[in-house]
Amino acid sequence: MESLLVTLAVLVLAGALIWRMATPPPSLHERFTQWAQMNGVIVTKSERRYIFAGPFFWERSGVVYKIEVEGPNGQTRTGWLRFGYDFFSRQGWSERVVWDEKRSQRINDQKGRADDR
Repeated sequence: MESLLVTLAVLVLAGALIWRMATPPPSLHERFTQWAQMNGVIVTKSERRYIFAGPFFWERSGVVYKIEVEGPNGQTRTGWLRFGYDFFSRQGWSERVVWDEKRSQRINDQKGRADDR
């Protein structure tokens, strides 16, 4: 009887964990829209990432999106946007973006230094 209760508790806990991971916080859409407005961009593509979270792979607290935006001059940029809980922030939630061109520039800089040796 005890093993049945333990199994049931584990299944309920696993189900709750999966449900929590699959459903974003209720205000996430609003935060996404506010972020785009504050930065003067239009989000043309967004894909929530669960496992392959780019530069935020090791940061498990938060929600990560692979995004494509159009800037005020019509230029298109792609990057990674993370909404996460920031213990030191007054609002609690914060957002961080890493643009793909900055990542590729950093990789090219590292390759250049290695070639110089």
